[in-house]
Amino acid sequence: MVPVDQNLRQCAAVSDYMYVLDLGRVRAQGDRAGFGGDTQLRDMIAEWLDYQVD
Repeated sequence: MVPVDQNLRQCAAVSDYMYVLDLGRVRAQGDRAGFGGDTQLRDMIAEWLDYQVD
């Protein structure tokens, strides 16, 4: 199953492997554990959302 949503926390809660797309291009991919420790990815997503990701 491929869920597509803008709610990153909700997707991470139900996904084993994730892709982050930006204008149709894969900007990041990996398992859920890898996303938690990637500060560059978290900053990039926070910038897109104009929100500080916890």
